[in-house]
Amino acid sequence: MAVSHCILVYHYMMHIPKVIKITSVIIGAIAALLILAAVIAPFLIDSDTYRKEIARYVEETTGRTLTIGDDMELSLFPWIGFKLGAVTLENREGFSPRIFASLEQASVKVKLMPLLEQRVEVDKITLHGLKLHLQVDEQGLSNWSDLIPGSTGVETPSKPADKTAGAALPIAALVIGGIDLRDAHLTWDDRQSNSTYTIDRLNLSSSLITPNKPFEVKADFRVEASGIEGDIDIQTRLTMDLAKQRYRANALRLAASLRGTEIPSNGLALQLASDISADLETQTLDIANLQIKGLGLQGTGKIHGRGILESPRFEGALDIPAFQPRKLLEALALPAVETADPKALGNASLKLQFQATDNALKISRLSGALDETRLEGHASIQNFTKPAMAFALKLDAIDMDRYLPPAAEDTPAGTPASAAAAGALDLPVEDLRALKLQGDLAIGKAIVSGLTITDFSVKLAARNGLIKLSPIQAALYEGRYEGNMTLDVRKDTPRFAIDEKLTGVQAAPLLKDFMEDDILSGRGDVSIKLASLGNDMETIKKNLGGDAAFSFRDGAVKGVNLAQLIRKAKAALKNSPLPPEKARQQTDFTELGGTIQINKGIARNSDLEARSPYFRISGQGQADLVREKIDYMLHARVVGTGIGQTEKELDDLKGVDIPVRVEGDLMNPDFKVDKEFITKLLRSKAEKRLKKKLDREQEKILKDVEEQLQDTLKGLFR
Repeated sequence: MAVSHCILVYHYMMHIPKVIKITSVIIGAIAALLILAAVIAPFLIDSDTYRKEIARYVEETTGRTLTIGDDMELSLFPWIGFKLGAVTLENREGFSPRIFASLEQASVKVKLMPLLEQRVEVDKITLHGLKLHLQVDEQGLSNWSDLIPGSTGVETPSKPADKTAGAALPIAALVIGGIDLRDAHLTWDDRQSNSTYTIDRLNLSSSLITPNKPFEVKADFRVEASGIEGDIDIQTRLTMDLAKQRYRANALRLAASLRGTEIPSNGLALQLASDISADLETQTLDIANLQIKGLGLQGTGKIHGRGILESPRFEGALDIPAFQPRKLLEALALPAVETADPKALGNASLKLQFQATDNALKISRLSGALDETRLEGHASIQNFTKPAMAFALKLDAIDMDRYLPPAAEDTPAGTPASAAAAGALDLPVEDLRALKLQGDLAIGKAIVSGLTITDFSVKLAARNGLIKLSPIQAALYEGRYEGNMTLDVRKDTPRFAIDEKLTGVQAAPLLKDFMEDDILSGRGDVSIKLASLGNDMETIKKNLGGDAAFSFRDGAVKGVNLAQLIRKAKAALKNSPLPPEKARQQTDFTELGGTIQINKGIARNSDLEARSPYFRISGQGQADLVREKIDYMLHARVVGTGIGQTEKELDDLKGVDIPVRVEGDLMNPDFKVDKEFITKLLRSKAEKRLKKKLDREQEKILKDVEEQLQDTLKGLFR
């Protein structure tokens, strides 16, 4: 039994070489037949039949007409592939133009033998003269959606991939000899958003494309969109892991030359460089080493994105180092900004950290500089279509007057009416109505209209055309300011309202800085409540209404010396020499206060009270704020005089209320003592003195007569 088994084994082993040889011959014969068939097949296959079959299938599945030119070529060995001439695919019904896509030439080939080893080696893919028109109509229907196979609408649970299944060709084995895309033309026409984009003269080429290995990509094209057109060049080193859906673009370089109605007249040259990586499985995107250059600006930054395919969210940082705003304006072809300080707008910088979605932007940290001013804060925008903005900003110090236009020289003074007409507000009412804003602003020190303000803060809110600045707080001139301001543009005519209080403020330096004329000194309190409406300053003044109150202590009204004014009036009436004007032109007071009522641009006061070492003063009258005229009457009662000779000249006026008329220009009024009153007063006093003298003389005469009569009577009776 054992011997027989050994014989069988030996016999079997002796036949193995023969079997292998026969098998090899069979396989070689089959391979030779396949190669022969692949070489001969293109000459035997009727390409016209396939063109018709392909066109029929497309029309049955999409309802569109596909036209393939006669110069269609097929190959099977050593490459399986095709080469097409002119190809056109008609547009979806109801869309224009008639042709959806067209090609002048296309070719693609796959090497046959590597397919036996489950490797795909594709020769260079060539597409020449591609024209593609993408469109979305007013209802949101696209002209390509019918080309995408529809789903059943039933979700099925996903199953883990079967690693043992060999039916699918491994993507990692894909090799492409390169891409050659020339002279392509793409259009995007979105009727819903009324936007149109065009990419023309698109050329794209690449080196050998191998999975997980970097390859070079270059592209150039011309773009046109929304009043902007230009030429763009891109080059990068791209790495793709198709199996894991990971992509990286290293050393990305983009150069753009843009022009158009939305671009400065001299055009815009923009350069961008970065390293970009994307992972579509985790839906993440990273933009590192970002560098931007253009318009005289250079910026660096980085961006990280999440959920980029479904709900994109980005965060990153941007740093724009020192640049010159004036040169930026010049690069933007904007008019030069004339400032009171020619050195203003000379230097600026900006840094920010941000988070963004497709409909919101949050700047979590903002820092920057403008000239000597430093800025810190944060800001956000919600809903880009109807933006709602919020901010909180803090400035260390700023001189706002530096950035105002320079003061006009030798400008003739106009009438109040002409000045008011020149002050048309021209408010952007529609923009203000759409404004949604919530903000806080704080400034350590500011100069505004000549006023020096410290510890300034304001809360700003705007919604549906109602804009409020409340509260406004600041320290100034040893006192405090608190106020509220409102602008209401919900109706056709803008409405304004202010409610302000000044407490403990030194009036002289405040007015000196604000008006360049310290017409009033002293520490005081002022409260103002005003409201008006109008589109220009004249109308606003005509409609102005409200009230005010003021109270000052230990100060002076400059520009008029009431005591000297009365002395001069008295001297003129008595034809006496005018007293010398050695005293300062001011009227001192220990207390000054009153209230003002304003109606239709007319300000009235009837309760002015002032106290000084020499006078008790009261007054009443009105001022026309539109015409800038004043008509006011003061009553000054002399209550005391000094020890000098000139002060003693008021002795005979002590206890008398002397009327002083104030009239003329509101900002430069005339003070006049009522001469008729002084005349009557002096005449009355003279008459009293004469009568007193006559009475004394009469008494003396009567006494003398009586004495003489007594002497005579004595003589008669002796």
